[in-house]
Amino acid sequence: MKKLLLILLIMLVAPAGLCLAADPDIRLPHTDGSDAPSGRITWPPQRFADNGNGTVSDNLTGLMWMREANCIDTYDLTVGSNIRLTGMVTWAEALSFAQMVNSGAVRCGVTTTYTDWRVPNRREIWSLTDFSLGSTGGTSSSLPAGHPFINDESIYWSSTVYSGPAIFDIIGDPLPPAAWVYNLHDPYLLPEDRTDYHFVWLCRGGN
Repeated sequence: MKKLLLILLIMLVAPAGLCLAADPDIRLPHTDGSDAPSGRITWPPQRFADNGNGTVSDNLTGLMWMREANCIDTYDLTVGSNIRLTGMVTWAEALSFAQMVNSGAVRCGVTTTYTDWRVPNRREIWSLTDFSLGSTGGTSSSLPAGHPFINDESIYWSSTVYSGPAIFDIIGDPLPPAAWVYNLHDPYLLPEDRTDYHFVWLCRGGN
C-alpha cells in the first residue's frame, strides 16, 4: 500500500517527461519489432545466447549478463547486511558486490575471467522486458520466453541515481536519497530509498 501511494504521489508531482513505466530515454523492445517511444528495432532471431560459461549474451543490446540472476543467494555469499540471506542488499552493497566479482573474490558460476561487471543502469535492466507479455500481475517473469537465465527474482537495483523532483512519503516527509529499481515480475521503474533491500543482477559490455 505504501508503495502504491508513493507511485501516486510521484505521478502527481512529476513534471512532464518523468515517466515510471516508459521513461523517454529508455528503449522498449517488443517481440513484434516495435520500439516505443523512439522508433522501431527488429529483434534478432535468437534474442539471448547461453555462452556456456555462466554468462548470457543479449544479441539485441550487446550486453552480457550473468546467467545466474541471484548470485548472492544461490552461492550463499556475505555482502554487507544481506537481509535474511535472500540475496537482497542495499544499493551501496549492490555496487560493492560488483567490485567483489571484478576482484575475483566471487565468480557466480562464471568460468571466464571478466573484470568489468557492473550493476546495470535503469535503461539496461529495463531492456530485458518483453512488453508483448503485458503485465504479469507480479506472478511471473516478464523476460522473453525461452530465456536461459536462472533464479530470476522480482525487484532489482539499477545503478542510476534518482535526480528528479523531491519525493515525499504519505505524511509529507522527504524521502532519503533514492535510486531507480526495476520490477521484473510486473515491469515498472520506481525510485526507492537507497537503504532499502533489493536484488542485484550484473551485466557488462553493451552497444
